[in-house]
Amino acid sequence: MDKSLATTFLQVIFGRVPGDQWVSCFAIDRTANQSARAAQKVLWSRVDEIPELVERLAPLSPDHCIWYGVSSRRSKLESGRGGTNDCALVPCLWADLDVTGPGHKSENLPPTEADALSLLASFPEPSFVVRTGGGLQPYWMLDEPWPVEEALPILDRWYYTWKELCDERGWHIDNVFDPARILRLPSTTNNKDLSAPLPVTMLPMAPVV
Repeated sequence: MDKSLATTFLQVIFGRVPGDQWVSCFAIDRTANQSARAAQKVLWSRVDEIPELVERLAPLSPDHCIWYGVSSRRSKLESGRGGTNDCALVPCLWADLDVTGPGHKSENLPPTEADALSLLASFPEPSFVVRTGGGLQPYWMLDEPWPVEEALPILDRWYYTWKELCDERGWHIDNVFDPARILRLPSTTNNKDLSAPLPVTMLPMAPVV
């Protein structure tokens, strides 16, 4: 795990969020002989303590899948990673474009990464794009984070925009546009299939200002 990249990424995502709000990360241990509940971990950090969070995540990366909550949380929860009512600010817009491959059950997905990238031509250039090992997750950073109550109707329209674009091409897209959504953390590993781990990386893009 590239701790510097993971730290910088999270600090960019939450760079305009107050430091006393919370970041949640969700990890699943993909090694055998564990119950589903025992295999799950939720790690928390205040926004102003992201480097310490990444230090705790780093030992998990070799055999875990790791995601982070894209919206800040109002407080640290005693259990679970939280839902919409636990979210405070939405710092960006995002999408999750799965590509046809062994890791996905749906057959009507964009056939290739290039096909997934073609969808992005309908929008302004994203701030950056994460390659998840099974597709692409583009981001558009906001000038100022939206309170979750204001973001809900916008995220709903955002989903239907993507759905219409995919429907025109005969492709499926999951509805992953809720504020509590978790997305893969760059520089970790997609261990959905431990026999064939895939790096979670970032496509080269113009720097975020």
